Amino acid sequence: ELRGAGNLLGGEQSGHIAGVGFDLYLRMIGEAVATFKGEDVTGSTELVLELPVDARIPEEYVESERLRLEAYQKFSAASHPQAPEDHVALVLEELADRYGAPPPEALRLAAVSRLRRRAARLGLSKVVAGGPALRIEPVELPGSRQMRMKRMYPGARYTEATKTLQVPLPGGTASARSPLAGVGQPRVGDEDDVVAWTGRVLASLLEPEPGPGAVVPE
Repeated sequence: ELRGAGNLLGGEQSGHIAGVGFDLYLRMIGEAVATFKGEDVTGSTELVLELPVDARIPEEYVESERLRLEAYQKFSAASHPQAPEDHVALVLEELADRYGAPPPEALRLAAVSRLRRRAARLGLSKVVAGGPALRIEPVELPGSRQMRMKRMYPGARYTEATKTLQVPLPGGTASARSPLAGVGQPRVGDEDDVVAWTGRVLASLLEPEPGPGAVVPE
């Protein structure tokens, strides 16, 4: 959009540059220039959040690709660690006002956005459900939290050298044999509960203890 006239301003060239956002564009350009100058580019580590859930904005709910991208941008902004806590709810309200009641996939996207914000505020770089376990890193887990981990999530492992926490996914063989099986753990295949369960893992093992009368977020 800054390259001159003619076809350079047409759809053949512009693509999704406008949709990506001018602030992200400037940040990318700034990082590229700093790298070219040989300067150290520092910034927050990108959080990798991967859960076996269908979290998206369906095409049948928002038909316009541009408007879907706009909604994704708003959810992304709401998941930023410095964003207000109610920002995701406001995005959902806007979607409901414009397009009607959000479908389950969009509600799940909102839940994942809330979870991403919480994980980012904890300084995590990875929250990934792979194979039989949920892998979280980097994690500083003191002795008292390790005891709680063993009590609440039998089969969970904490590796201090790599600062990695691995918690068996709900419904796995280890948790099924546990006397605590089913306690605060979702059923296999329940996508909404998987997101909520992951949030409870963060709350019980990583987040600071809530004060008197505080409400632990889902």
